[in-house]
Amino acid sequence: MQKAHEFAFYEPALLKQLSIYKENQQAIIDDKLLFHRITRILRLTIQDTFLLFDRQQHMQFELIIAEPKKKQIQAIVVKKQRNKILEPAITFFLPILKKDALEHTIYSMVECGATTVQLLYTQKVQRKLNQKEFDRLQNIMIAAAEQSKNFAFPILHEPKLLQEAIPTFDSFNVVYFFDMNGKDILHCLESIKFSSNKNFSIGLMIGPEGDLTDNEKEQLQEKRVVFCTLTPTILRAQQAAALSLGIFRSFLNKN
Repeated sequence: MQKAHEFAFYEPALLKQLSIYKENQQAIIDDKLLFHRITRILRLTIQDTFLLFDRQQHMQFELIIAEPKKKQIQAIVVKKQRNKILEPAITFFLPILKKDALEHTIYSMVECGATTVQLLYTQKVQRKLNQKEFDRLQNIMIAAAEQSKNFAFPILHEPKLLQEAIPTFDSFNVVYFFDMNGKDILHCLESIKFSSNKNFSIGLMIGPEGDLTDNEKEQLQEKRVVFCTLTPTILRAQQAAALSLGIFRSFLNKN
């Protein structure tokens, strides 16, 4: 279990260079930006530990010395590990929300353990996502991974129309849509026949602000999507997304 105060940094290029070092070896970390973050912003001191990670692995280091003139850090490699891949795979189909709500929801997708996030355009989505905002969402995912230690953080896919996403539902064992008129969530959870098969996967989906249209819901029902209710109250989209993913990941993690 990671210490609560241990900082993690997403550094794929740097980690590739450092992967030549074995556990208990001394490594030289030559990266000016990381040097600045560790020594000036976080002010880590001798014997403090920190983590570097990419999507495949992470390494734990113990700080020995920081050399200001060279902007270098000398550290002991404490541990090298492959990242834990959460199972089963959960793909979250997320309509484009308002900017702040979307950013908070994307952060939650990492914290709560989604495997993949597919952004969606539905009939009531009122805006388009540009490349700058998409890139920002990628960076938010990285920040969430550093904080939550979910090193194998979700893959984020660019938005597609709901009509284009629906045919992909056949590839999942089951897809759930969260709706006030759906089945009780306990019933939905108890009906999941989870196996250790690595190909086992589920999809989760919420509606946008203003919900899906009746026609869109009919299209989901035609694909045998299971309608499931979260609470007896109406939730905002970002709350429904975090709550539903958290519940399903927690339940599936115990089974």
